[in-house]
Amino acid sequence: MHCCEFCNAMFHSRPQVKRPRACQKCQAKRQYENEKAWRIKNKSRFDRAYAKGQKQQRRKTLREVAAAITSNLQVGARFNGKSFPLDEMKEALFQFLHYLGLRRVNKLWAV
Repeated sequence: MHCCEFCNAMFHSRPQVKRPRACQKCQAKRQYENEKAWRIKNKSRFDRAYAKGQKQQRRKTLREVAAAITSNLQVGARFNGKSFPLDEMKEALFQFLHYLGLRRVNKLWAV
């Protein structure tokens, strides 16, 4: 058994954890403390403008993926002799991909 650093409760850790520090309830606190310590230690590497640029780049990539999927659907529809507008679907598809997240989307779609 181990003692939690945050609430001093005794807990059993998973065998994969080398140095357990927090119980199940306090994992979010542990993560926050780790991130806070990293930001303090790496002030020069943490830049809001950089993070904002990265976010915009991810959104741009997701929009490109949504446009490519929509285009492929239109080609398939034309090939089968069907015709239907997919303009509204492009935004809905983007919202869905944004909800999934870029890492999961990259596993499905190579950009």
